[in-house]
Amino acid sequence: MTNTKQETLKEKIQSIKEDIQMMKIVRPGSISKQYNVCGKLTCACKDKEHPKKHGPYYVLSYRHRGKTRTEFIRQPFVADVEEWTDDYKRLWKMIDKWIDFSIKLSKLEMKDSDSSQVKKNPNPRTNKTGKN
Repeated sequence: MTNTKQETLKEKIQSIKEDIQMMKIVRPGSISKQYNVCGKLTCACKDKEHPKKHGPYYVLSYRHRGKTRTEFIRQPFVADVEEWTDDYKRLWKMIDKWIDFSIKLSKLEMKDSDSSQVKKNPNPRTNKTGKN
C-alpha cells in the first residue's frame, strides 16, 4: 500500500517537472495601464473640463533580488508579458506542490526504511553500558 502511495507521489512530481520544462519564459510582476499628463501648457491633457491624458502606457512592476523595478512595455508585447507573468505565478504554485509532495514522499520512504531495518540499539545516544 505504501509503495502505491510512493509511486503516485513520484508520478505527480514527474508531472510537475514536465510542466515546468514546457515553460519558455517566466517573468515576475504585474502589468498596469497608465495615463500621463505632459508639461506642455497648451496640450489637451491640461484641459480643465475634459482632459485627454496621454496613453495608455503599459508598465511592468516587479521585485527581483531585493530590488523593485519598473519597465515600460510596448503595446505589441503586452499579451506576451502577461503570459510570462502568469507562467511565473504558475511556476511558484507548482514548486509549492512539488515541495508538498516531496515532504510526503520523504516521510513515507523514511518510514519504510525504518520498518525494513532491524534496530540494533533503539536509543543511539546511549552506549552499551547505558551511560551517556
